[in-house]
Amino acid sequence: DLDLSVPPPPAASPDRRPVGGRHAVRLADALYRSGDHRGATRQYEAALAVKDPKMTAEQLYRLARSHEQLGDFTAARRALDALFAKSPNQESFWNKRAVQLRTLLEKSESLQKLLRSDKP
Repeated sequence: DLDLSVPPPPAASPDRRPVGGRHAVRLADALYRSGDHRGATRQYEAALAVKDPKMTAEQLYRLARSHEQLGDFTAARRALDALFAKSPNQESFWNKRAVQLRTLLEKSESLQKLLRSDKP
């Protein structure tokens, strides 16, 4: 009797180390699209650490969104600052999206402060 069943893939580990080299940004983009913001953040940060030229304004925006989705507004702001430094053209698509996200972050932070001040 021959067993032809395929074993399930290994479970994703939250402490998985980031992939380096030329695949980091591609993997980060795939993780972002799948909704794995923690994994995407890890990969984008790894690409930033080695100054990967594939980290475009779009990837910096995605990094900021991932941080925002995880509730880390400070890290999201840092990613937006990096985006504005890399792409100073105020009329670019990603810069306009980044300005919208920065406004959303400011409102979210204000709301969190307000909610914390109302607690007994």
